[in-house]
Amino acid sequence: MIFMMLAGVQSKVADKLKIAHYVIDAEERFHTSAIQLFSEFYARGEIL
Repeated sequence: MIFMMLAGVQSKVADKLKIAHYVIDAEERFHTSAIQLFSEFYARGEIL
């Protein structure tokens, strides 16, 4: 939620700098590749 609020600020800064600004939704990919893997390793006791 905070990221979405900052997206407007980031866009304005990019406009002032005259550079491209892209926002992507990587929440599902991050969850699958990081959070889910961490949880599986942790559940097996492989992370201290």
